[in-house]
Amino acid sequence: MNKVIFCRSTWMDKYEGIEPLTTGGRHPQTAGWANEMFNFKKEVDGCYYGGVWVMPRGHIDLKKIADKREIKSDINGEYIDEVLVVFVSSSPLHGQVIIGYYKNAKVYAKPIDNANPTRFVESKNLFASYNLVCKIEDGLLLSVDDRTHKIPKGRGSIGQKHIWYPNFYDNNDGAAVRDSALEYIERVERVTDDYNDLMQAERVFSEGAGRGIVSIQTKERNANAIKEAKRIHGYKCCVCGFDFFNMYGDAGNQKIVIHHLIQIADGERVTDPTTDLVPVCDNCHAIIHKKRPMYTIEEVRKIINFRWENGLCIRK
Repeated sequence: MNKVIFCRSTWMDKYEGIEPLTTGGRHPQTAGWANEMFNFKKEVDGCYYGGVWVMPRGHIDLKKIADKREIKSDINGEYIDEVLVVFVSSSPLHGQVIIGYYKNAKVYAKPIDNANPTRFVESKNLFASYNLVCKIEDGLLLSVDDRTHKIPKGRGSIGQKHIWYPNFYDNNDGAAVRDSALEYIERVERVTDDYNDLMQAERVFSEGAGRGIVSIQTKERNANAIKEAKRIHGYKCCVCGFDFFNMYGDAGNQKIVIHHLIQIADGERVTDPTTDLVPVCDNCHAIIHKKRPMYTIEEVRKIINFRWENGLCIRK
């Protein structure tokens, strides 16, 4: 069984720092802050540093996550790595739900004190500790609208606990809750991977790429729109006419970049594959995004035609 723990968080939109707290238990409400407030704050070293509350002088019981032989240690203390951390919170609309997760996380037994200025809580004159670490690409925070997968509060689940070890307390009810959550996360992963693969070329050039939260529904819509655009428009560059299959044979079969005629910004925009998307080769796509605002398709065509007509294109 994969190493997994469920961790309770207060309800927030972004988890990037101080913001209003609406649910999450007595401590966040009375103190006005919680370690998990920074769970999805991107640090310059490419990691998320997350927190889950433990009792004073308490700890995360690593032996309930995996065999004690998997416990390691470093300068920050004992830890287990490659853990799936599932974050749960109480939604104002849907009850207790999954809000996000860390894959391949390093889980420390005890909170780690630090002096990172990005984790400073000015109102309390302290730095928020952390006990969970993962690479940014291995963490995902669901948009508020996507936080609908319910986690029961009753027996065999996280209940009101801050940390739940589903593999340690393995029973029929707990296994059902755990497996349902894992199936949901696998679906989110499939949709997200598909979306990122299809959007990668465009997002590399998009201003503010990688920022913000795109809902699963939008990812599914846009991924399907790109597939549909390929079916409608084909695989030949609409700017220069380059055809990957014609040049490379089977190695280039169905290879093309789908370009958005309207500049993408991370968010909830619905894309029409007939009017908003066109096929372009990698070279033309790079030129289109060489400036802000980006070149139009016709502008790049004129550049190419001018150079050909005036003998400026030299084929080596």
